[in-house]
Amino acid sequence: MSPKSLLFLIPISFLFCMSCSPKLQTNNTADLAEKIFYPRNADTAHFQYLKGFSTNTDIEIQSKFQESMIGKKEISWMRKPYGVTVEKSKIYVADIGLPGINIIDLNKKTFNQFKPIHKDFSFVLSMAIDENDDMYILDSKSMTVLIYDANGKYKETFKILENSKPTRIKIKGEYIYIGDIGTGKINIYSKNTHQLINQLPKKDITTDNEAFLFMPMDFDLDDNYIYVLDAGAYKVKIFTYEGELVKVFGEHGNGYGLFIRPKTISVDKEGNIFVADSTTQLVQMFNKDGKPLMVFGAPYEIEQGKFSPGLLLPTSMVIDYNNLDYFKPYVDSKYNLKYLVYVMNQSGSEMLKVYGRLELK
Repeated sequence: MSPKSLLFLIPISFLFCMSCSPKLQTNNTADLAEKIFYPRNADTAHFQYLKGFSTNTDIEIQSKFQESMIGKKEISWMRKPYGVTVEKSKIYVADIGLPGINIIDLNKKTFNQFKPIHKDFSFVLSMAIDENDDMYILDSKSMTVLIYDANGKYKETFKILENSKPTRIKIKGEYIYIGDIGTGKINIYSKNTHQLINQLPKKDITTDNEAFLFMPMDFDLDDNYIYVLDAGAYKVKIFTYEGELVKVFGEHGNGYGLFIRPKTISVDKEGNIFVADSTTQLVQMFNKDGKPLMVFGAPYEIEQGKFSPGLLLPTSMVIDYNNLDYFKPYVDSKYNLKYLVYVMNQSGSEMLKVYGRLELK
């Protein structure tokens, strides 16, 4: 089946299919005698599972005294999370079920839920934070971007292209990038005027051109390139900011370096590329040339017959270099922590899973 025909056969409702929130369980992974490493049996591990978040109790600590004075704090949980982003000490999780944003502040050790009241707010998949801590929330039903300041005060909105099916929003410099499987483009808007100023790939690109995007499910940005996950072609396509295609890799299949239902992509500062697949329930790591290096996120046997759950329907992913101190107590003493990989899942008792990129001391 060609990527073009696949684009028409997979309805948008399939993309947004969400299972009901599971019964939440206490996150006790950090107390395990055996830490969870990937790869498991190598002389040197490269990733370690560190911690999961699903509720306010995963970060907020209520003392016995506080409980006796005000009563046990009500549990707030992620309901149908989809997108995740991080800015400074805060992790933002776009949640269709609220609808709204779960905000985890690692410095203050708080978990808050922001539920905007607005006529155009009903189906939030993704959000981005600018340098002023303004929140740009993408509502994929109304094709609207709603902007709030750091205190949650409404500022303004703007409409994106009609007949769009937007999945991801990111901000870099003076531009807003929105990935859209409806137009098959990364649409680029001015941050100041909110006008559409460019599209990737270029307008004259046709389906027989390798640069054509059948289903731009997700994308990431670094200083030099735009990395697009084209789920309709089962490929990663790397472009310059001028729209020139510089590299393509990937194909359909169940195996190392292959994709079945790729959902999200992220890139570290060394140019390593991470792709999470919601069918294999794994994150694959590739070098900057597209060569597969390893996978992580699989279920882990911590005791005979007892498994720690792995990824469960991953939807989005982001890399964080700024909040290492919070997670260092979970890291094995033989290793230093280089950065963090947050993977958002549609289901499971620990919906937001945090993995640490390791290096030997």
